[in-house]
Amino acid sequence: MTGGQTVAQKILAAHAGKRHVEIGEVIFPEFDFYIVQETPFPEFWAEVENMGMSRLARPEKTIVIADHEVPTMSMQGRLRWSKTMELANKLGVKHLIKPGTGIQHLVLPEKGFILPGNLTCSFDGHALNFGALGCYPMTAVYEFPTVMATGTIWMVVPETILVTLEGKLPFGCSARDLALYISAQIGPQMADSKVIQFAGPGVGNLSVNERMILCGVMAEIGAESSIIEPDELVLDYVSKVAVSSYAPVYGDQDAQFAARYEVNMDELEPMIALPPSPDNVKPVSEVANRRIDSAYIGSCQSGTIEELRIAAQILKGRKVHPDVDLLVVPSTRQVFRQAASEGLLEIFIEANAIILGPTCLPCFGNIFHMDRGEVRVSTGTRNDPGRMGSLESEIYLAGAAVAAASAVCGKICDPRGLLNR
Repeated sequence: MTGGQTVAQKILAAHAGKRHVEIGEVIFPEFDFYIVQETPFPEFWAEVENMGMSRLARPEKTIVIADHEVPTMSMQGRLRWSKTMELANKLGVKHLIKPGTGIQHLVLPEKGFILPGNLTCSFDGHALNFGALGCYPMTAVYEFPTVMATGTIWMVVPETILVTLEGKLPFGCSARDLALYISAQIGPQMADSKVIQFAGPGVGNLSVNERMILCGVMAEIGAESSIIEPDELVLDYVSKVAVSSYAPVYGDQDAQFAARYEVNMDELEPMIALPPSPDNVKPVSEVANRRIDSAYIGSCQSGTIEELRIAAQILKGRKVHPDVDLLVVPSTRQVFRQAASEGLLEIFIEANAIILGPTCLPCFGNIFHMDRGEVRVSTGTRNDPGRMGSLESEIYLAGAAVAAASAVCGKICDPRGLLNR
């Protein structure tokens, strides 16, 4: 062994039955949970059967969650969900989470499935939110049927990038602004296949939800995973909901990192990602006054209670611009209920916004489509051409404050002018 181990290395070592692992080493770890959404599950099981297998490797640790086609949009979708439920019951899947519960990357932490020191395997590449709780989230896309059949998959132990945060989010800025800024600083070439670890005193100034957004956005620059070592705030959060025991893991002081970045949050301003990629980031001030046709607040990288509160603060007493459609989607049923109890939904209704229950549908363009030439400010995950409709539409990625302010103004604008200090 050479030098200390990062928190990522330590979690991988523990789940591979080793005392330590080296960067570049190939391992076959066992996972705490195997997570897949409802839409591909029947097809994946068919692939498992084609391998000659007749059972899931770890049904007691398998989570099948309905969030990608909620509600079902066609008879074909309804039949697929029926098949998913039938298979899940037949195969002994212990955790079948039904439609309307929430978007998986935010609802699973809320339900206590994501715990410090855990290693999870998800089909969906946006599972990096889980790193906010000191869990190592790994994704397996084309390989997921193999994981279902065997309970493991080969992994190469990745390098880690350390991002040290100082200060706190300034007036009018959110975790999404911070995440966009960091995405641009690191870039996909550096982030590719590496873990991004956040540390420093600034982390303590972020809520658990804000940390989840920060970690989740790193998927958009190709990070293998992202993680934050758990502090008292996280340990208190998980102690109230945990479905099983857990052991927090912390890296060594002399751990080696592929690169180090320092970010002073005090100097942050509202940011926005221009098409066609999430790392094409600029300050909102540089693209202000760009006309928009619609705005979307939701997805696994928004839709939290903090995001809804700041959107409501902007929309209170105002109307969405008559030429703009605004869609608001709380991330989980619990968030929806809390937003209702705080009067946020009433504010959205009075502002002429459209409200849906928790679903992934708008983020990947299965509803709320964009026509040719239209422009949208979105808190969704990606902005590649055609993501939300026409290949000739434009998506700008931002936080809920920028999306709400732009919806009111009918053009991209800095939200700070519409916020009360």
